[in-house]
Amino acid sequence: MKYKEHKSKWKNCRKCNLCKTRTNMVFARGTLPCEVLFIGEAPGDSEDILGKPFIGPAGKLLDKIIKESQEYSREYTYAITNLICCIPKGEENDKIEPPEKSVEACRPRLKEFIYKLAKPKLVITVGKYAQKYYATMVSDTTSEAIVHPAFILRAERSSQGLLYQQAMLTLSEAIDSLD
Repeated sequence: MKYKEHKSKWKNCRKCNLCKTRTNMVFARGTLPCEVLFIGEAPGDSEDILGKPFIGPAGKLLDKIIKESQEYSREYTYAITNLICCIPKGEENDKIEPPEKSVEACRPRLKEFIYKLAKPKLVITVGKYAQKYYATMVSDTTSEAIVHPAFILRAERSSQGLLYQQAMLTLSEAIDSLD
């Protein structure tokens, strides 16, 4: 399967109510197939507008974590996606945690992406929510979890450096274990 086919197949998805409030479906970015697949929770406002995952402030920090981890371990190919492709918004048009029904509705799309396109050796879940749901979805791919970059950005200044280093080192060690 090709990425264009995947996007074409899912671009008009109406399996949950999130289709009503999205601007764009947010699929993935990166290299396919890849050695490492990063799976986050859901698109945010920037991602919904531009149609690419992790491109806002948290995405820029994730890119920095990835780049630095490659300096400590080795370079690797990677792609980034989310559990769901639509921004989850509440009644006041504010971003909310993805409803479980939406995660379940997007499960076939994510599994197709993982197994037919990404084919990773390692999955890195980004944040607790992604870690929780990924564990119930797929069990035959090595996985590791890192703190969500948005959590780092919201943390007290005195904790940000430690959280950043923790994420980068966890990622570097996971990469080293692939060799």
